[in-house]
Amino acid sequence: MSDFAKRVYDLLLKVPEGRVTSYKVLAEVLGTKAYQAVGKY
Repeated sequence: MSDFAKRVYDLLLKVPEGRVTSYKVLAEVLGTKAYQAVGKY
């Protein structure tokens, strides 16, 4: 697993169950504009 994929996965684990978020919000938290790359994982 790449470092980026691990960061995305770790962040997803912090999203509360039943909560809806977007790739854009996740990418912004990670400090990137690679929204599609976040969606890949």
